[in-house]
Amino acid sequence: MTCTAASPMAGRTKVFFALCFALVLVTGGYIYLSAGRLASTRRPVEYAVGSVVRGAHVPPLATLRKQPHVAFRNLVPGAGYGMLAYVSLDSPGGPREETDLPCQRLYASAGVTVCLGPYQGYWSGHVLNDRLEVGHIFRAPGVPSRVRVSRDGRLAGYTLFTAADSYMVAGFSTRSVLVDTESGARIADLESFDAWKDNAPFHAVDFNYWGVTFGSDPAKFFATLGTAGHTYLVEGDVANKRMTVVADGVECPSLSPDETRIAFKKKTEMPGRWRPAIFDLKTRADTVLPETRNLDDQIEWLDDEHVLYAIAEPGAAPVRSSVWKLRTDGSQPPTLFIADAASPAIVRQR
Repeated sequence: MTCTAASPMAGRTKVFFALCFALVLVTGGYIYLSAGRLASTRRPVEYAVGSVVRGAHVPPLATLRKQPHVAFRNLVPGAGYGMLAYVSLDSPGGPREETDLPCQRLYASAGVTVCLGPYQGYWSGHVLNDRLEVGHIFRAPGVPSRVRVSRDGRLAGYTLFTAADSYMVAGFSTRSVLVDTESGARIADLESFDAWKDNAPFHAVDFNYWGVTFGSDPAKFFATLGTAGHTYLVEGDVANKRMTVVADGVECPSLSPDETRIAFKKKTEMPGRWRPAIFDLKTRADTVLPETRNLDDQIEWLDDEHVLYAIAEPGAAPVRSSVWKLRTDGSQPPTLFIADAASPAIVRQR
């Protein structure tokens, strides 16, 4: 990043606003953590590498996870609030099995689960194998926003909110990172990739990436590039460390199982509000789905005809939300999928 000269008064003004923003961030973090403590009476377990994440009912949990299921963040107030939990895919409204691993965001695929949550006073990522053994723990220097695991389980991509960038005076900036789940090694920060738009190099000081989603080839992925008020859909190439702009106005992408469409949140005319939509990668057309409530989530695909997403309850303290299901052709209104839940991940393959 580059810096430009400024007058002493301008410098003092920037410092003042930066300090105010830092105060807001710290205060917000305190309120968030306090809400979590009020919601849960269970003290989070401090897991170490090699330990096994435990559930309240070990045999039922093991049996459930051998079948198609949903991994998610449990938001029922009480001892299990904010913890990694599971429910049968055949009966998502049925009994859920909770663990004692706190997760702010999570995802699971091909026997690998990545949980972003508090650990020893810091935000960290836990990489779990199919036996729920902790293989790696990595520091996550920011507030967890999004996480995805590739379809073969080899890579993970996560996004954090951070206030570390000097060009941000008001609002959050993001960091998106790719991780090797087998070794736990950091592969790259997406801001280190070269960006291309209309067959020409593309760069700006305010670049932010978020919302990674993978296809069958883990070396290729999609994400959002935010810059100058635009939210571009970009396709990433891990080997060449290159980003290519695909379309404008596509935010928090999620690639369909058949890899022909992108589910995303589409900006509305009202600032800070989004609706779910589907972008066709071949025709470049998008379809807005019949959901009128505000969507601030990365959508999950249930199958090629249905998507899942969390809708927060406005003003709820502690934070509450439920997961809803919607047909991708827009022919039906949304239906409740899992109450008091967030961050769903569909797990079918074993």
